[in-house]
Amino acid sequence: SCMRSAHHCLGGWDPVSPTQSVDLGSVDAPWSQLSRNQYERGCLFRNICFTGSGDWNYYASPGEFLEAETLRAGVDVLSRGGFGRDLPPRDRIFRVIHGVLPEAAGWLTTPTLVHVSLFAPSNIGHFLGNGLFPAFHAVWRLLGATVATQPSMQLLFGGPNQTDLGYMRRQRQRCVREAEAAASGAGSAPRQRACMDERTPHLVSKFIAELLPALSDAPALWESSVAEMAA
Repeated sequence: SCMRSAHHCLGGWDPVSPTQSVDLGSVDAPWSQLSRNQYERGCLFRNICFTGSGDWNYYASPGEFLEAETLRAGVDVLSRGGFGRDLPPRDRIFRVIHGVLPEAAGWLTTPTLVHVSLFAPSNIGHFLGNGLFPAFHAVWRLLGATVATQPSMQLLFGGPNQTDLGYMRRQRQRCVREAEAAASGAGSAPRQRACMDERTPHLVSKFIAELLPALSDAPALWESSVAEMAA
């Protein structure tokens, strides 16, 4: 195999940039320029690998990302916006491999995989406005309306499978126990976030069953499931 990764980004116009570019097409650019515009960017990556340990690998071409071990995609993977608060973007990190894709790499059958990180998924407004709509809009801009409305697109949701009711119930029970231990002084430190609402898995399952078919005929994937496939 001689295949390597590639990428192209849209958005991220920086008014103080000397180039006055509307689209910062590459993430191989000064980070200060990218970080100011993460909320407005979308990127298409080709020939990348997801490992069993949960890492994303980018196989750099000669001269690309020289001496770098990791790269930051320069996009806000949660598409959150500020909501009136100063929320730092959460970026996608890739391991940079200066070489070609392994010949034994397995491939998903769907040509276009759209990564979505769900922000407050039990809220239908966030599920639509911060999840499905940005994903659909990014594919439309990067690949065109034909691809965005065909079953060749499949959504990959970040993290564990939130439609697995048993797993999510156990996660919530663990969170509650840790929160109670922290509150009683038995834990190392108080938890800084609230535990998941017990209704969340049911709502996520309903949203995916009813809303996802509008975007794709392919079933939803979860990073945890892909990690098991890659292990």
